[in-house]
Amino acid sequence: MTQHCELLDIKNTDEKLLPAKDYSLQGLNLKNDIQLPRLVEAIRKFQADNGSASSDRPRMNLLLSGPPGTGKTEFVKYLGAVLKTKVVVQMGSSLLSMFVGGTEQNIKQAFAMAEAEKAILFLDEIDGLLQSRERSQRSWEVTQVNELLYQMENFNGILIGATNFAVNLDPATARRFTFKVEFDYLTDSGKQIFFEQMFQRTLSPGEAVRLAAISTLTPGDFRTVRQSLYYLGGESDNHNYLTALEHESRMKQKNQFSMTKVGF
Repeated sequence: MTQHCELLDIKNTDEKLLPAKDYSLQGLNLKNDIQLPRLVEAIRKFQADNGSASSDRPRMNLLLSGPPGTGKTEFVKYLGAVLKTKVVVQMGSSLLSMFVGGTEQNIKQAFAMAEAEKAILFLDEIDGLLQSRERSQRSWEVTQVNELLYQMENFNGILIGATNFAVNLDPATARRFTFKVEFDYLTDSGKQIFFEQMFQRTLSPGEAVRLAAISTLTPGDFRTVRQSLYYLGGESDNHNYLTALEHESRMKQKNQFSMTKVGF
């Protein structure tokens, strides 16, 4: 199986797939009623029941959606670590092939490899493979969606798909996902949790107000700021961190505005 996947250029990319050492579920903002610790336990139960004779045993397909940087990929890394289960990562684009039928074959082999290795299959940017068939202009766009839906229906392992654009997914995907988890921008309390956790610093009341005023912050923004200030060197205080976070927020909003102006 491994040799066949190599021929198809399907690579196992689980190296260094560990969560950040200071990663925590605390502070993440979900739009769902179900909380991540409970979801982890549900997946543990699925693993324990695997092979059960019950015909009602559900699939364990998860859809993680939300803006970039909100914690989707880190959660997959965390999940693999706490479950002590290998994670095989595939970018949606890496499964696309220029040859007729090639994409469908790549999808089939990716699922087969993950099932054989009892690994979690993580399809990042899954929207590239599950675009709505109603908007498809070519027959192969329809057949690749059909193949992926078929594999999802019959997969005996854990599948996790992640997307920043859930609205683009084919409507038929909804019932194929056992759980749909929507990550969102951090709340005020979440911002403070990540500030203290990532920077190992305590905010004064005034600084907490300043942090709360920064919009559209994600866990990824805190990591970016920590890395950039580290490489710049010197001592960083709360003012430096807050200023850098404000810059990240402004750049994000500027890019979003630019995207809305395309075509006008």
